[in-house]
Amino acid sequence: MKSKNWSTIASSAKHFTKRTYTPLAPCSALHTHLTYYPLYKQPHRSFSSSTVSTASPQFELPDRQIHLPLNHHKSLPLFDFFSKSIAKPTPSYIFAHGASGFAKRRHRYTTPDNKQFINKNNENYYSIQIGEDAYFRRSDAIGVADGVGGWTGVSAANAALYSRKLMHHAYMELERFDNIDDPCFYHYDEADPVSILQKSYEESMEEAQQEGIIGSCTACLAILRHEELRIANLGDCGISVIRHNDYIFRSEEQQHSFNFPYQLGTTVEKGDIIIMGSDGLFDNLFDKEILSIVKSQLSTRFLSIEPQKISDALAERAKYVSSCKLNVDSPFQVRAVSEGLYYQGGKADDISVIVAIVNDSPNAQYVLLMVSSAFFCLIALLLSSIIWYFAKSTQAMHFVSITYSVAIQELCRWCFYLLLHRAESGLNTVSANPKSPFNRSIFSFVSGFGYALMSALVGYISLLVESIGPGVMMCPSCPRATLYFISAITTSLFSLMHMVWMMIAFEGFSELPKTKGWLKVLWVIVSHYGASFATTLNSSSVNNGCIYSILISLCIIAISCYIITMSLKSRFRLQH
Repeated sequence: MKSKNWSTIASSAKHFTKRTYTPLAPCSALHTHLTYYPLYKQPHRSFSSSTVSTASPQFELPDRQIHLPLNHHKSLPLFDFFSKSIAKPTPSYIFAHGASGFAKRRHRYTTPDNKQFINKNNENYYSIQIGEDAYFRRSDAIGVADGVGGWTGVSAANAALYSRKLMHHAYMELERFDNIDDPCFYHYDEADPVSILQKSYEESMEEAQQEGIIGSCTACLAILRHEELRIANLGDCGISVIRHNDYIFRSEEQQHSFNFPYQLGTTVEKGDIIIMGSDGLFDNLFDKEILSIVKSQLSTRFLSIEPQKISDALAERAKYVSSCKLNVDSPFQVRAVSEGLYYQGGKADDISVIVAIVNDSPNAQYVLLMVSSAFFCLIALLLSSIIWYFAKSTQAMHFVSITYSVAIQELCRWCFYLLLHRAESGLNTVSANPKSPFNRSIFSFVSGFGYALMSALVGYISLLVESIGPGVMMCPSCPRATLYFISAITTSLFSLMHMVWMMIAFEGFSELPKTKGWLKVLWVIVSHYGASFATTLNSSSVNNGCIYSILISLCIIAISCYIITMSLKSRFRLQH
């Protein structure tokens, strides 16, 4: 129990696992020796900043200072990058998740979108604070930590900050598996929750010592790799898996060895519901009650399961029970009575709840995004064709048709941005990194690819249709080159320009009404007109006009790539 006193405990690791995982990197076998000091009534099981650890558990992440051979750090050639032998495999499943909670002392309901709840001094943390609890969410992992309140009254104690640090560093360790420059990238499938918890614990303790704070917490971490859910549980946080309205998995409170988490594994299927929470949830709600609440939420959702609605309902009910002392039974009350103690009602504590739904990988979302942008491009081209068809007096005036065609395309680009902006939060939720500042750039690139693909198909197919018949059409401004060859180059360049234009336009739209936002939007419009008018040189009498047209397009692409690079660098600096 949390009230038990501990003086000095030395123990070696005893891992009880249902699965055996391969270490991420060759590491020498080390024994673990832990020393604890009786500074306070510390819990039975916890990560503690007053702990001195001389080694890591059985499985270790590669240290940040470890370097692979030089050729692993070189830029990957195109054929190597797509090689199945080294490319990170796409997970078969991902999490769609929601989280809710109540801070005991604040008596205030909190959700992940409540930015005022997060301490402004801790904006760089990738974990969310709920009183002395903390949690993080990713599309491939979730974690929760419960700071121990027994430190109250001890000088320099801050269990809340300690739990938040632990979850933040766990999140950052998982980020390493997405970084191609990190050795962990090549061991994506071998991610081990115990190693990640240990590494994050060591980094949290180092920071705590530098900042002069002490604290401790319990923790639960779950990692999804393909259809396998890997779990590390230390203390009284818990996790359950519900399938077809029944439990298929329920973690138990860690018992077998002090400060060594259980390492568990279970297979999951699409549609499984994963409930993770601090003891504020499981001390106040019985398993049957949790299952009943989940069922009640599912009965009202005909098309899809909303994890946020489920987490809200669980947190609300746990909060109600925790504040009631009469006519309410709770798991905490049952355990207290079994110990011979009189207790009535729920347990007042911080409550953190994470609900994750196992879904398909996000590739389908990217395909949908690409098809949607291609559809908007098709609408723009269709509207331009309709205007051209009815405006017979201006059909031969290319400058007029280019003017309204580009305007319509940019208007459709803006409309598509508005649509994507409304769906951006949902797309972030199912992305590999929900809080990554680069998600919008990825979405805009995929959208630009769809826009470019449709523009290229319509443009070049139209040329081929018009060229049906005997003979070969030569380019008027470059008599030695066929029109098909010049058009192929021009179409390819416009495809690249549409991709970079989409990325710059999305950046500009998101930054409006700032000056830099207007400048980016203005660049897209002006360069689009410039590249489009330059194509008239292909059919002009200007000597080598097709070459000038290609050079103008290449300059526009180069400048656009520079703008995108500067934007990404600026965002990267803000992230770090």
